Amino acid sequence: MAAMPNGFAGTGSCDQIKINGSNVWFPISIRHKDAEDLSGVFPDLAQEIFQSMKVDVAFGAKVPWKRVFVQLESGEIDMVAGAYHTKDRARNYVLSSPVIKEPVAIFVRADMSDRPGSLEDLIGLQGLAPFGATFGEEFDDFANKHLTISRQSFDDFSTNMELLVDGKADYLVIARQAGEMMLKDLGVEGEVEALPWPALENSLHYMFSKKSPCLKHINAFQNELEKRVEAGEAANMMKAFNASASGQE
Repeated sequence: MAAMPNGFAGTGSCDQIKINGSNVWFPISIRHKDAEDLSGVFPDLAQEIFQSMKVDVAFGAKVPWKRVFVQLESGEIDMVAGAYHTKDRARNYVLSSPVIKEPVAIFVRADMSDRPGSLEDLIGLQGLAPFGATFGEEFDDFANKHLTISRQSFDDFSTNMELLVDGKADYLVIARQAGEMMLKDLGVEGEVEALPWPALENSLHYMFSKKSPCLKHINAFQNELEKRVEAGEAANMMKAFNASASGQE
């Protein structure tokens, strides 16, 4: 269990924990059109845990992904519901134990003749990735040194997929399941596909602000989270969201 660090006891009142997350990261954290609250594996699981602890939950307003971490840094929100592990995040925030691991994929047009077989094969190609997204040190370091990846601050991450479809780039880096859902939503499943090899696989965590008074609850949250993860609850929720998206019962 990841224990609360010394010096961050979370003083003050915590009558309600404020949570925010991605608006479009299926099935990790999503916000349906015109919906105020988040849904997805991480928001739903967090809400269940805090309800069992008798702590009220409030979800933050829809803001860009990078802004979510500005909110966390300032203490405007208490928790981010789902984000990849990085060394910087481990230093700047209080991370939960790992909840799941998720593969990140490289999406290309289906008519691409010379398919990349590794990260090295992406060198010299034009790539896209969501603005503000980080995929972990190993990939980010390689990308910064060797790859050309545009990260524009579109209101909707699916704009990146549309640019790929239109031939404005050679590939898109994004979480596999989120990318596959974008293909379905845009109706371009036959035009773009994920390469069979994963760009990387990284662990996803809840992240608490070090300025949050709700840190006083973190050990109890961690204990309950680990029990539920070990019992397969997070994995079952992933399967349920995927089955629902596929139209299965």
